[in-house]
Amino acid sequence: MKGGILSPYLLAPLCAWLLAQFLKLFFRSGKTIDIYNLYRSGGMPSAHTAVVVSLATAVGLQVGFDSVDFAIATIFALIVIYDAMNVRYIVGEQGMLITKLLASHKDLKGTKAPKIIRGHTLVEVLAGALLGVLIACFILFVQNP
Repeated sequence: MKGGILSPYLLAPLCAWLLAQFLKLFFRSGKTIDIYNLYRSGGMPSAHTAVVVSLATAVGLQVGFDSVDFAIATIFALIVIYDAMNVRYIVGEQGMLITKLLASHKDLKGTKAPKIIRGHTLVEVLAGALLGVLIACFILFVQNP
């Protein structure tokens, strides 16, 4: 079925995001499950990557890997992945440093530290990409057996 609410272009990314966020419960938590991990950014696997790779894969499988649609989805995916790995990772590192500086400086004690937004490591991105490909293939297989 093309288009509509069951469109693989919406369904695959949604399922990829939900599964990636669910998996973070088990990869990030120690011995206890922390529900906060369901919506926290960063961690294993990268939900950002899973979403954009599942979209690009669904487009490629449906429209063709030589189509302009696939090219656009792939460029979009590469930009999001680059941002998740590099820009957000560096911002997270800076946030942790600012928090440490605030805690160690006498005059700044009690100052609210910035929210730390974690980026992704290469392994987290690769896991998200694999998850995205698998989810898109599964969704398309179920919709078009």
